[in-house]
Amino acid sequence: MAEETRDIAPLAFSGERVVRATDGSPSASPEGFLFRGVSIDSRSVTARDLFVAIRGASHDAHRFIPETIEKGVRGFLVEKSQLENLTPLVGNRQDILMVAVDDTVRGLGALAASQKKEAGVRLAAVTGSNGKTSTRAMTACVLETGFNVLSTRGNFNNEIGLPLTLLRLGQGLDWAVTEMGMNAPGEIARLAAIADPDIGIVTNVAEAHLEGLGSLSNVALAKAELLDALAPEKTAILNLDDVMFPELVKHCRCRALTFGTSEKADIRAKNTRLVNGRVSFDLITDRGSAPVTLNTPGLFMVHNALAAAGAGLVAGLGLDLIIKGLEAFVPVYGRVQVSKSARGFHVIDDTYNANPQSMMAAIDTLRGLAGSGPAFVVLGDMKELGDRSDELHRKIGAYAAARNVTAIFTLGEKARLIGDEAIRQGFDEKSVFTGSKKEIIETLLEKLGPEKMDAWVLVKGSRSMAMEEIVKDLLDTNGDH
Repeated sequence: MAEETRDIAPLAFSGERVVRATDGSPSASPEGFLFRGVSIDSRSVTARDLFVAIRGASHDAHRFIPETIEKGVRGFLVEKSQLENLTPLVGNRQDILMVAVDDTVRGLGALAASQKKEAGVRLAAVTGSNGKTSTRAMTACVLETGFNVLSTRGNFNNEIGLPLTLLRLGQGLDWAVTEMGMNAPGEIARLAAIADPDIGIVTNVAEAHLEGLGSLSNVALAKAELLDALAPEKTAILNLDDVMFPELVKHCRCRALTFGTSEKADIRAKNTRLVNGRVSFDLITDRGSAPVTLNTPGLFMVHNALAAAGAGLVAGLGLDLIIKGLEAFVPVYGRVQVSKSARGFHVIDDTYNANPQSMMAAIDTLRGLAGSGPAFVVLGDMKELGDRSDELHRKIGAYAAARNVTAIFTLGEKARLIGDEAIRQGFDEKSVFTGSKKEIIETLLEKLGPEKMDAWVLVKGSRSMAMEEIVKDLLDTNGDH
């Protein structure tokens, strides 16, 4: 639910609005041009779309404009630097509109900002080092109990993905829920300028993207760009339990609503527990309290749920509807999804991405589900940790050893340090294995054997490690390798 929001016909926009919103230079009179959508993909663009030619590091969509013209496309957003090559295609044709701008990515954002304003919807934006996607999905589930909602599809959380989401805004929508990711300073500020959010949620600040940001303080500053963008009448929703909360709240000119387990939090959780593989807790707010059960075994999901509940309260929903929305949430692909293999053991698929904080949280989830039974970890490299990469991989090794996992399997040169540190902490060397995906699967299945049908296996690593391939093979119907 909420990962694929129901289709809504987006607002059509005129050629005049394209020119006005982007401050572009048109090749013909924009009058009479009407576009039903926007596309950046020459393979799927339709004759009713505006084609935005994005120039990336390895591909330049301007090269595909001739074939899109043959498909009947008549509207284009292009870069001025490419006009010399494109002018011969158009000549004096008045049935083709090319709007030239300095930067088509920025032009796409400007057009999306115009669409958001035209649609008149309210918007909740989610950022943070961990839990962005789950919190965004939970927030959409909560708001959907009382409103028509558009939510980000997949991982559309950057300067291209966010505008494409907003350009889907249409009639009859009340709220949009978007995710904002970043790798460097200034990125969230640009996204917030496009989205103009009414609610800004920061899930947490953790050791992620250190390669581009350098320190935890700089990560906090980058996340705080969302808060800087909130006008006094808007609302920030912040994690009171987070170590960087004091720094974040300094950036709020608006109302700050807090969530967490602290008694001082505006929205808090008590009596958190795992019941039959699902997380339960008591939701406490100034509008009352009630028990909640989430469709996930991840205890860390409670904070995500509290943030989403905060958004529901700001939107004016009653506690009954907020709980209904939270309990309708289904974990997003690759984020703490539990499956049972053909051989009987359980696999926790948390392969979407990884940083130190989410690694430790996933190990806690594994330990909670396995109880006193066998608990295996298959961990891949954590990327973008900069100069602290070795230190932080070793930190995970020490943590896994302290949590008494049964065996540690690692994939990648940095992840090898996880096993090394575990051994240094006294972990049995025979229970640590580093190898290729094929070798890991074969060795793990051998260790599991038929006698460990009650075993649990956690698989996690950064996106580029493609750890989901290991999950797929572990869940293979016959388990033959």
